[in-house]
Amino acid sequence: MSTNFDQKLHFNYAIVGGGVMAISTALALQRDSPNAKIVVFEGLETTTASKGICKIIRTPYIDKEYVSLAAEAKRKWETELPYREFYRQTGWVQVVRGDDYVPFHLEERLINAGDLLHMVHSRDPPQLDIEENLWLNKDIGVVDSALALEAVAVEAATLGVIRQKMDISKLLVENGVCRGAECVDGKCFTAETTIVATGPWTPALLDSSGIQLPHSLQHAFRVTAIGVATSPLTEDEYAQFKSMPILVTPQGEVMPSVKQRTLQITSTDIIEIAHPDELKSKAYTERIKTNRELLDKMMPEMRGRTLDYSVYPELMTPYQHPLVDGVPGIEGLHLAVGGSYHSFKFLPVFGGIVVDYLRGRRPGVSKRWGWDRSKEKISVYSEVLPKGSI
Repeated sequence: MSTNFDQKLHFNYAIVGGGVMAISTALALQRDSPNAKIVVFEGLETTTASKGICKIIRTPYIDKEYVSLAAEAKRKWETELPYREFYRQTGWVQVVRGDDYVPFHLEERLINAGDLLHMVHSRDPPQLDIEENLWLNKDIGVVDSALALEAVAVEAATLGVIRQKMDISKLLVENGVCRGAECVDGKCFTAETTIVATGPWTPALLDSSGIQLPHSLQHAFRVTAIGVATSPLTEDEYAQFKSMPILVTPQGEVMPSVKQRTLQITSTDIIEIAHPDELKSKAYTERIKTNRELLDKMMPEMRGRTLDYSVYPELMTPYQHPLVDGVPGIEGLHLAVGGSYHSFKFLPVFGGIVVDYLRGRRPGVSKRWGWDRSKEKISVYSEVLPKGSI
């Protein structure tokens, strides 16, 4: 394979991916190295975990290092541009079964169905059984995620990052060195450092590039998917529900997007798939039942509402820690993958962690984001472990 490519297509950094990890990394790298030539291949896919309508910004974790990182990210969502333009603090009301719940914040408190009715401005109370309690945590927010991600990408481009809406067919690997990437149209781009942040497309990209992980790492990736239902709000409904808290149950969440005036219902019913392309060839209409039951339970007045339904792929990594590390045996190639359904909140800080890693530093929780997970014992966000396969 020849590596004598056009210097106009040569970069210091090539980032493959268009989600939270790729875009955050592109911005952080350009800020860290203003003279570096950086390209990000965002691809053409729009149904991805990072590009959903809205996401929860929260600090509750059982892991103290994640609490610290989430709190740092939340401060940036609240105070820094462009993040604060898309964030609003709403609080959440969590349905908890039994009396053994331990509040995360001292300010968390029990509320009753009447309190929730007032907060949601709903005419019908939630359909709770006798063992279910409602806990209010005000220190939670919602971000219009797709819009926020695009705003960060625009800022990166303003600083000099080159955005390419191209799909990558394979990585260019020669004699144990990654030289860049080849697009589906055959055009080749070379780079001194290539960062793959392609989420659930990562296993297939490595395979198409002839890259085989060591046997001990071949089960590090789980390609999964989650169902999300949405319903546009009328003007009256928008006025009614725009300030409502997030409604959280073990089955999922209900939350409004203010900027897109849409109600989003996300299920925690995670499924395993072999490749994201499966989602384009199979029908999943039966899975909307879970989302509908969740909406009917928490907002009965929306019963029978027409819902749009999409299935979003995501990559899960062991113990749900993101993976930021090199590919064994291949020089110049690094992975930044494994959002595992809880990483969008880290958009303001994730790129800085990747820059630290590239500079030989692993502060805080990121020291646990390498391949070695032998000291880990429990998953970071066990609420969304796969419950089935297709």
